[in-house]
Amino acid sequence: MLQGVSRRALVIDDEPVVQKLVARILEKERWDVAIEADGKAGLEAIEGGAYQVAFVDAGIAPEGCLPLLRALAARDPRPAVVLVSGRPLETAQKVLLDSVGGVYLAKPFGPQALLEAAASAGAC
Repeated sequence: MLQGVSRRALVIDDEPVVQKLVARILEKERWDVAIEADGKAGLEAIEGGAYQVAFVDAGIAPEGCLPLLRALAARDPRPAVVLVSGRPLETAQKVLLDSVGGVYLAKPFGPQALLEAAASAGAC
């Protein structure tokens, strides 16, 4: 990483435990982390900031991840996308995730799996 250049990550998840886990792992790797707890706030964050990677809960309220994935796909430059879920992805989620070159990360996960997912999505 170049000195003075910050890597920014966006975490959109309604579970405080997941928010804290992801933030702790990324901050240890010197990422600046923004956290949003619902889809509406997540959309506002996407529109208002530049992020290298976004970690999105597939079941985020109120409308799920599809509006968020569409908003991330429209960004230029597009951030890397990691879709996080404890359940298998629905077809529409998988199709949209594939279209943005994103990666699925199953819950529960550990630090190495999170960092590998970010790298596979193109964040590192």
